[in-house]
Amino acid sequence: MMEHFPHGEFFVALRESDLVLDVNGASDDVGADIILYTQKDGDNANQRWTWDNENKSLRNVQSGHVLSFHAVAALTPARQDRLFEDAKTQRFEYYDYTISTHADEDLVLGAPSKELGAVVALVPRDNDDWNQMWEIRKY
Repeated sequence: MMEHFPHGEFFVALRESDLVLDVNGASDDVGADIILYTQKDGDNANQRWTWDNENKSLRNVQSGHVLSFHAVAALTPARQDRLFEDAKTQRFEYYDYTISTHADEDLVLGAPSKELGAVVALVPRDNDDWNQMWEIRKY
């Protein structure tokens, strides 16, 4: 089990599934939703991420934008945005299959369902909910 984000490019996959974090429509636009989508074999830069250790942020390979939320609050949907230094809504930690906000470790990245296109969001931590567990897969 990986307890931190690796160097280089990777996929963030819902544990024991073929669904990964995906920038909806392969958009480069600020505010585009982050959804679950089947991992693609090719043309998948919108599904690949890198870790910015200095800012504690996840950056999308295609758009260059970071995973972000408009608030550190439950049920806030994930989107991509420009990096704002020290923004609490863009800083994360990865441990024991969960991605939590740096500001509140009890708010984690979760999926409402395993349906294609489901928008991921911040949700209250539930250590028994597999829709909150993520595997990091090196590219």
